[in-house]
Amino acid sequence: MRLFSFIFVAAVALTLSACGGKKLSEGGYQYTHHTKKGGKMPQIGDACEVNIVLKSGEKVIRSTIQDGQPLTVVIDSMMKGVPVSPIMAGLKLMGLGDSLTIFYPIDTLKNKPPDLVDVKMLTYDIVLVKIIGKEDYQKQIEAKQQEMLIKAESGKVRETAVATATSQIAADYKANKLKSKIKTTPSGLKYLIVEEGTGEMAEKGKNVTVEYYGCLLDGKKFDASFSRGEPISFPLGQGAVIKGWDEGIALLKEGSKAYFFIPSALAYGEAGSPPSIPANSDLIFYVELVKAN
Repeated sequence: MRLFSFIFVAAVALTLSACGGKKLSEGGYQYTHHTKKGGKMPQIGDACEVNIVLKSGEKVIRSTIQDGQPLTVVIDSMMKGVPVSPIMAGLKLMGLGDSLTIFYPIDTLKNKPPDLVDVKMLTYDIVLVKIIGKEDYQKQIEAKQQEMLIKAESGKVRETAVATATSQIAADYKANKLKSKIKTTPSGLKYLIVEEGTGEMAEKGKNVTVEYYGCLLDGKKFDASFSRGEPISFPLGQGAVIKGWDEGIALLKEGSKAYFFIPSALAYGEAGSPPSIPANSDLIFYVELVKAN
């Protein structure tokens, strides 16, 4: 399921003192170094942990520090004819501990997000926090893969239980047996909180982490996070997920478990999400709000 409608990397506004004018990087981007310590530079295959601020003018769009985790970028060799990304272009100019701003003109890009339609220039403020050697990074990847396999096996057991419960909820919903328990918002979103969390309330702008199981009204599953061994994380209220999720998750506290009954207009509408979600489909989601940063 394509829960994410637009994904881009970013970070927190940093206090930087420029030490040079604009220059041209690989890929033709203008950039300005702020801190240049002469430290170790990443090599092809190394992984870089970086904090990044993505801004439009003075407006911060995303922040890795606000998200609670640096971005990991692997330095690769660019194939001929393939445009280098602004982040990669910046990192190839940096050493450990350096900070830099790279300017990314987007006036000619197609299919911009609605909130960037009139924006002509984005800026990336980048700080290179850590360099992980190619071999060490490969070991980390292998360990992570093993961990995810173990989680996935455990998740399959959980998903089986959730699927059974959700199938019954779907049948009860269609039979109108949940009417007295379900609440409805002005938009038409219906929800049923089965376990109230005790943590912080999810709020717009926070990064949230969610386990979920999604099905059609007939109980047919189209997607779930449990068997993948990894919940999903996204910034709430930024249009990164369907409208029903942005609205529904904001009704929950960290630790809550709930069902969302999402009308088509708040899901995938007339287009659907082929092949698993037909056009004009109302959806049912079981969700667990794992974290609300």
